[in-house]
Amino acid sequence: MKGLSFEVKTSGKDEYDYTEEDYKNNKAIDIALGTSVTVTPVYEPGDATEQRLSWTDESNSFSLTVNESTNVLTVKPKSGASSGTATLKAEAVDMSGVERRLLFKINPKIESIKIRAVDSDGKTTDVTGTSIGYDPTTYNAEKPNNVFIFEADTLPSDASRKVEWKISNSKIATVEETADNKYKVEINPEMTGTAVITAKAADGSGVSVNTTLRVAQLAQGVAVTGSEVVMKGETVKLK
Repeated sequence: MKGLSFEVKTSGKDEYDYTEEDYKNNKAIDIALGTSVTVTPVYEPGDATEQRLSWTDESNSFSLTVNESTNVLTVKPKSGASSGTATLKAEAVDMSGVERRLLFKINPKIESIKIRAVDSDGKTTDVTGTSIGYDPTTYNAEKPNNVFIFEADTLPSDASRKVEWKISNSKIATVEETADNKYKVEINPEMTGTAVITAKAADGSGVSVNTTLRVAQLAQGVAVTGSEVVMKGETVKLK
């Protein structure tokens, strides 16, 4: 065997092609405790006669084991550790001397998420499970007011902050995930309708929350016509 690298897949749908250079550059693979991780060896050459590895756990805070049949990595904490880094060594058993290490950044599972709307001053408002209204008749092309920025607040505080964003109705808005994991929503002022914005944990924990965006012309007031005498203690129904 001349070389060895790895294809790593997490239940959070992250994929890594992990090489010797990645480890030397301290590149860590993000995983959450209790989620599934598959570590598939890529041998060089691909037709190497002996394709087996000996795995060694070099972590102090976590116990790492690899099932040689399925390549599934199991991570368990030692002494109650919930976050930190862990190193796993793989060594070829063909006496070639080839060995590689993988560095993992381990976080606790996300337990809850809050969606926060971010205003132009950077202030945030919790909009989880609520509705946000936008009146397209207020749109001003010179001073656009149709862009909303959302961010996800995850708990516990040392859990991954990465979430997957989704909008249910792409006709009323164009969306963009920013580099800092925020969600930019630009409303089409020529459309009306409702869209559900969902933030789902990307660590495989399954936690998800949403907020609803309603685009419609808002009532400017209420006009009451006709006359009605209402005695004290009585009610009248407005139509």
